[in-house]
Amino acid sequence: MATLDRTRLTACPAKIMREWILKERAESPQLELSIPDPVLQILVNRGYDTREKIYHFLYPSLSSLHDPFKFRDMEKVTTRILDAIKHGEKILIFGDYDVDGVTGTGLLNKVLTELGGEVYYYLPHRIREGYGFSMAGVEYARKIGSKLIITVDCGITAFKEIDYAKEKGIDIIICDHHTATERPKAYGVLDPKLDEDYPFSELAGCGVAFKLAQALNIRKRISMDHLYQYLDLVAIGTISDVAPLIDENRIITRFGLEILNKTENLGLRKLIEVCGISGREINTYQVGFIIGPRINAAGRIAEAEKGLRLLLTRDSGEAYQIATELDQINRDRKEIEDEILDETKERIVRDGIPGRVIVLAGEGWHEGVIGIVASRLTEIFHRPTFLISITDDHARGSARGITGFDVFGALDAAKSSLIEFGGHREAGGFSLNREKIGKFHDLLEDFALRFPDEIYKPKFYIDKEIELTDIDEEFLDFILKFEPTGAGNPSPSFLTRGVTLVGYPKIIGSDHLLFSIIKKKTHQNAIYYGQGKLIESLEVGRSNLDIVYTITKDQVAVRNRPILKIRDLRITGVED
Repeated sequence: MATLDRTRLTACPAKIMREWILKERAESPQLELSIPDPVLQILVNRGYDTREKIYHFLYPSLSSLHDPFKFRDMEKVTTRILDAIKHGEKILIFGDYDVDGVTGTGLLNKVLTELGGEVYYYLPHRIREGYGFSMAGVEYARKIGSKLIITVDCGITAFKEIDYAKEKGIDIIICDHHTATERPKAYGVLDPKLDEDYPFSELAGCGVAFKLAQALNIRKRISMDHLYQYLDLVAIGTISDVAPLIDENRIITRFGLEILNKTENLGLRKLIEVCGISGREINTYQVGFIIGPRINAAGRIAEAEKGLRLLLTRDSGEAYQIATELDQINRDRKEIEDEILDETKERIVRDGIPGRVIVLAGEGWHEGVIGIVASRLTEIFHRPTFLISITDDHARGSARGITGFDVFGALDAAKSSLIEFGGHREAGGFSLNREKIGKFHDLLEDFALRFPDEIYKPKFYIDKEIELTDIDEEFLDFILKFEPTGAGNPSPSFLTRGVTLVGYPKIIGSDHLLFSIIKKKTHQNAIYYGQGKLIESLEVGRSNLDIVYTITKDQVAVRNRPILKIRDLRITGVED
């Protein structure tokens, strides 16, 4: 085993300072497009370097979705499903308990039922059963007399459970997007990470379920417009699972958000109402931080079935009741999460980080929220984080990574200390015996040494340095065409140096700093979320600032006016 660098991070600020890195300018081809130069440069830097690529990015179309039959087993599995429907077989959908699994299960439930199928569903309990396709699911299929199980967002590593189901005469169709070291011997497997012929490997689990539904509609010669009404479900699952919003995911999410903003799904309408966002444009932020967490909360600390029932109900009263319950469950989840976050931050500040990864264990930590806490800790301390909840001698954990680090690879490297594990490059789950935690930590540290020091140094990558004079209505219109933004397709970030604070900044909302800046006689409004405390450091009319920001439409302004969303700033001096 390699010698570990045990240098401790003894100073643990609330947020580690990030190095600003301006992305190198890629050679820009002569495309003769009516696009502002900074926007064109960003597109080229992101790989959109032809007229065709730029057009498809700025103006995505559902006609650009890939052929679902490029999945190796798609013909086979659609034949099996249609035969089951034709002969009146019971079909069981086994979904994961997170938003991705719940929305994918809801989608297939609706589609298969409309095709005439007798459909049942099973969502495992996070605490009692843990992650993944389970023996309990197989036994439930036997109980109801089902000979066909379709998994959603799980199953790709359930070799033992699949073999058991086959012994009992049950066919398994896997719809998953996680990484596996080998292809399971199921009846059929749909996983873009295993199918080299499928042109896009980053679909979420609900995205794979959507491709199955798409193929079934093609086989039955049903108009795709009917299926597209359910893209709101697929968009919610894709965004909530932090799948990269490129290629097919971008198309699905773009049009799914359009459907969501006028959704006919009764449960979603009631949830939007209960969340207090009715009448507002719903974008990736509202899905990722308001809608998704409420559906997810049920699977984390209660029963995932509540979220699924919300998506399937046709009763207005039931929809409102479930939406209200999910909102309260989410509040409870937040309280539990904050308690664990406070404890883990305190331990890190006290003890430091003894290497390249954070590994913390706690007695009785709620297994349903440690993944969220791990995400928060990676944001704060910029280290891959592995949190472990201990109950008696048994322990379950969740892991989250940083850019450049491979979580699944780390778990695979440490598998000699684990009972089971699964996941992908960005996140994972695992279980182990408590006496193995020390060995697990050592193996992770050893694996972490394979990566260059640079990935452990927090950075802020900036797309382009511009002047305030570059920002006008046309510029804003093109920036808005980058939506939906998120993982894999972040909002374009800009750097402007030497702006001056004008007027008087004020704090709005809970702790958001609203202020105005000027440079070369050009004014812009700006907002810095969660940074109200900075008001004491700024001197009106005198503070010179370098700012890093994204640009969006000011929802308060009557005209189509931009507002700068500050991501970071530095006070570079004070004018005399």
